[in-house]
Amino acid sequence: GCIWHSSKCSVVGCSNPHASLHRLPASEPFRSAWLSFIFHENVPASMGKVIFVCAKHFKDDCFCNLRQYKEGFAERLCLIEGSIPSIFGDDEQSTVNNATKCDDKTSLSLFC
Repeated sequence: GCIWHSSKCSVVGCSNPHASLHRLPASEPFRSAWLSFIFHENVPASMGKVIFVCAKHFKDDCFCNLRQYKEGFAERLCLIEGSIPSIFGDDEQSTVNNATKCDDKTSLSLFC
């Protein structure tokens, strides 16, 4: 789910403050896709048990409640099932080339 305390984003090189963190999915192929993104394709043999990715690494269409969140009606962002992080920098120009488009996914919330 979304975490609100002092956890940090696990994406290599990310040091921005985070309002919304999302836990690594347990199911494949999403887990592997997230790990490849987090570690820039260099996934270590061993890693921490708790891995998070902050909301800034997902395109806006990956969230089922972005409008409600921005308008103050939701306390946390919820990812659409199957969403894959794809943004490394502060803009969508620095995205992964083969990133899965979030708007092609179902509207079920995986992390709400």
